[in-house]
Amino acid sequence: MENYFRNTLIPQLFVDAKLILRKFTPPAMKQFNLSPGDIGKSIFEIEDNIRYPSMIENIQAVAETKEILEEEIQTTDFRWYRMNIIPYIQEED
Repeated sequence: MENYFRNTLIPQLFVDAKLILRKFTPPAMKQFNLSPGDIGKSIFEIEDNIRYPSMIENIQAVAETKEILEEEIQTTDFRWYRMNIIPYIQEED
């Protein structure tokens, strides 16, 4: 998995149920002004370059409902992207 994270071109954030940043892919560093020191911080503390004010509320909704959300978003440099918020479900034995 570490090889995938290092080599993907897709910006991805992984947050836990308490909205704590647990991992991110290198391309996410540009869209979210991230550094390795941000691991363990609340998503509320993370600065982004995205014009999407309800992003955190949508992350919370996906975590609660387990429903995938797809949106078109725009960055502050006026580029458009397709964003997916996907619940990561870990089943317990």
